[in-house]
Amino acid sequence: MVRNSCAVLLAVVALSLLLIGCGNGAEGQAATKDGESDPGHLVHLRIDASPGVENVGLVMANQRGYFREAGLQVTLGRPVSWPNAFGYLSGGSADLIVAPEPEVPLAQDGGLPVIGLRSVVERPTEGLIWLDGSGIGGVADLKGKTIAIPGLSFQEEFLEVVLAQAGLDRTDVKLRPLPYTAAAALAAGRVDAIFGGSRNVEGLELEAKGLKPVFTPLSKFGIPGFEQSMLLADSTRMPSEDTLIGLIAAIDRGTSDAIEDPESAARALAAELSEPEGTAGKWLPSLEATLPLLSRSGRMSVPLANRLGAWMLDRGMIEYEAPADEVMTNAYLQGGTGETPGGEES
Repeated sequence: MVRNSCAVLLAVVALSLLLIGCGNGAEGQAATKDGESDPGHLVHLRIDASPGVENVGLVMANQRGYFREAGLQVTLGRPVSWPNAFGYLSGGSADLIVAPEPEVPLAQDGGLPVIGLRSVVERPTEGLIWLDGSGIGGVADLKGKTIAIPGLSFQEEFLEVVLAQAGLDRTDVKLRPLPYTAAAALAAGRVDAIFGGSRNVEGLELEAKGLKPVFTPLSKFGIPGFEQSMLLADSTRMPSEDTLIGLIAAIDRGTSDAIEDPESAARALAAELSEPEGTAGKWLPSLEATLPLLSRSGRMSVPLANRLGAWMLDRGMIEYEAPADEVMTNAYLQGGTGETPGGEES
């Protein structure tokens, strides 16, 4: 069954672009005498995203003023609901979003001309989680059980593939979309498993409660690798080249800083969420597990994307596969040439 709907996104980033003054991008900036951008001429961006460990590069860029130095005024905020982020792109109320790569073939198949601009988390973090001692020893034991999912469309599609390997189908389980509270629900016994949870986030949250999560990565079920999150735009209504180059360079700086100084990254997350600085240490375990997964260069892999698209096509998840080199570009990365990378999965 082909689903063309583009679902809610766990890492939704809605960039509502408002130009103040004349010009756009770098041309819209005005420098003050001390070399800083004039606040009256900044490009204003609203980013709706949960400021968490996988978005720490954006958080660091914001907290350290890298966006502002690039002529951007950025506000990060957790979405209050789960709107269709690709609908925001097509409707013009968002300029950029962050989403997992499997959402891109679904969007393209649904007629939305999205294009990848930067890798954020360069390989999958998701998998299937249940608790040790729960009586679940394998996928077949999920029959009749309740499974939490973050709520993205591709996760339900992928879960159906996993269930089929054990002779089950969608009707054999109950699904509960729980974008923020899946780990808490599993710990409390309100669900029996999580599909789409991450070892570096939900897994560590469960361990912190004294529980023993059993985590199986997607690769164990034969699911191809992919970029866990990517910066995406609507190719028909792109922000200016200068805006994109400045934005992505700031994310690059923030990401490098976070990788090199996890304790500062933890403090930045606490500050972004208006938490007391003394609580920043709670972020460190998840940060230390996540930082190696962040993309320093931002470059995206065409071979991996083509492999994923072909796999989804073969399983009837999409009816049309767009070549990856037509739906991603490195032109806005530092040192970018406009070409896409040809490297294989590391």
